[in-house]
Amino acid sequence: MKRVEKMEILDQIKQNSIHRAEQIAIVCGEDTISYRELHDRIEYLSYIIEQKLPHSNEAIAIISERSIEFIIGMLAVLNTGNYYIPIEKPIPEDRVNYILTNSRVKIVLSDCDDCFENIININIKTIFENSEMISYCSSKKDMTRIAYAIYTSGTTGKPKGAKIRYESLCNLIKALGTIFGEESQYSNVAVVASFSFDSSIKQIYGSLYYGRRLIIAQKKDKIIGRKLVSFFERNNVELTDITPSYLEIIMSSKRIPCVKRYLVGGEKVKSTLVKQFTEYIADYLDISLFNMYGPTECCVDVAVHEIDFDNDLKDTYVPVGKALENVELEIYNHSGIVKNNSVQGELYVFGIQVGDGYIEDVKENANFINLNGRKCYKTGDIAFYNENGNIVVLGRQDEQIKIHGNRVELGEIESAINSIIGADKSCVIFDENKQKIICFLTQNVNRKDIVAELKNIVPAYMCPQKYIEVQELPITTSGKIDKKGLYDYYITI
Repeated sequence: MKRVEKMEILDQIKQNSIHRAEQIAIVCGEDTISYRELHDRIEYLSYIIEQKLPHSNEAIAIISERSIEFIIGMLAVLNTGNYYIPIEKPIPEDRVNYILTNSRVKIVLSDCDDCFENIININIKTIFENSEMISYCSSKKDMTRIAYAIYTSGTTGKPKGAKIRYESLCNLIKALGTIFGEESQYSNVAVVASFSFDSSIKQIYGSLYYGRRLIIAQKKDKIIGRKLVSFFERNNVELTDITPSYLEIIMSSKRIPCVKRYLVGGEKVKSTLVKQFTEYIADYLDISLFNMYGPTECCVDVAVHEIDFDNDLKDTYVPVGKALENVELEIYNHSGIVKNNSVQGELYVFGIQVGDGYIEDVKENANFINLNGRKCYKTGDIAFYNENGNIVVLGRQDEQIKIHGNRVELGEIESAINSIIGADKSCVIFDENKQKIICFLTQNVNRKDIVAELKNIVPAYMCPQKYIEVQELPITTSGKIDKKGLYDYYITI
């Protein structure tokens, strides 16, 4: 399999500091930094880190609010041959302590002094106040080294740290080159996702690698659709990441943002939502949506598909398309590898972007396997090939429930209800103790009409036993619908 050779992110950013020296690299509120200043600060912080930690391949946590310094910290850690763990504030103290202990962090880059006992602390907000020009030459060129670790929810109840190699990160950014397009097309790139989540990575590294202006959305910019659209317009944003839930938020603003290219991911993209959005932007033909798919364990995205508004909306879910360069996707079921269209199975990822497993977690590493001499990751996602050979992801195996002996996909129920009310305004959860399916609705609809029509679409055992109306569906910090929050609300009423 082809390996990444001429794709070195840090070297390219250095080249940008020469050829785009005074061009603005990052914007965060009123703060800005040029490519030359960015490179100088990366070099200086790299030097400080190596003075305190001369070894490589060690874990360094970055604990801070969203800022330019956070990104400098990420790049400096990479430059020293270590790997970073991004932790965006606010975050519960117990979770921070668990991550620091589990990952055996040696240094914390933070926005405060001496915040953590028995760990070397570097204040990235003040360290540059009296910084001097330093020419730091990194000798850590091993492409297979770990670049970062992202902590996600674990089945044991404790978060797990997925380790990603530097060559995987470089492959991702190279493979997404066509999405970033010509510089004159998409020069202003926004990052909306939390820095704690991998969905922010392609915007951060893609923007800086391709010499664009990266604009960091602050928390106040993401509260409601109107504020998010204003943020886009104020900064003339042309390309951004977004979750399907945030598309809903944008449409609620009743305004068309200036964004030309949306990278949609983090959740399944339903055809009903895209149909709504196409109607919303009907007079703006130069807007495009890309469906991005990939597990955190395989460096953000392993498949991408530009949504064809005319031909891709026949199924319940929009296709995720085909694998990125140097990545292979295969579907397996009880009979082996799936070759035929419409046959469902579990999606497996092979290739350069398969991660290095989890930090200190043998049990969770069971999804990383060797299949016929090839390392792969079992995603747990159910998928099939459509008539065009594109992969369609239906949902997770663990989203399947068993009620009265019948296996049920909750997403199928949601899609059926959304098709009845003509909008993505529902969320379905399952009360395992009472064996009840619960549906949350965000608009005032006649429930009797839903119940009557739903019976014509799905079997009776798939119909919710309870409907609850809420003002809005809660969203997590990663931009996904907060099903746990809905369940916690449900058990209190």
